Amino acid sequence: MFVTRLCLDEHTGRATYADDCGAWKGKSSTTTCTSYVLVDGRLVYVRLKDGMYSTGGRKGIWHPLSPQPQPTDVVKAHRHYATLQADDSYRKRVTWFSNLPGGEMKAVVEYQGIHPGTSQPHGNARHTQRPFVRTHPDTLRRVDDKVKHRQPRDVYQSMVEDDSADAPRDLQQV
Repeated sequence: MFVTRLCLDEHTGRATYADDCGAWKGKSSTTTCTSYVLVDGRLVYVRLKDGMYSTGGRKGIWHPLSPQPQPTDVVKAHRHYATLQADDSYRKRVTWFSNLPGGEMKAVVEYQGIHPGTSQPHGNARHTQRPFVRTHPDTLRRVDDKVKHRQPRDVYQSMVEDDSADAPRDLQQV
């Protein structure tokens, strides 16, 4: 288990985070969102029912909160579950919070099982057996910013010279 920096894509709103374990099964992965409100000093599970935040749910009975919390006071716990493409017994769970003071832009990543050791090639790879390793989201963002003003070859060469560890893996990635 470790804590990593969470980045939200400005166009889609999807969460991205660094992960170098290989390719994950996209079709079987799920993401859940659970809402909580601070009531009497503790976090209580709430659900938006008929436009009102409510607690309960036992036997289908929901009780509206009084007073109703502001949307900015509702803490949301997001959990993403995925299975490694190379081995069904290796799984991950990524948890992050929104509207939590001090908890923004951080994600807790947990792995279950034993990593198979080597990653498989990307699912679209046809002519290479090189293992797939995801590029860090910050690297992709830096490439995107730089390529707006310069040629891709210049961007690639400068990034490799400046910091080869956080550079794109090849010119095709630029």
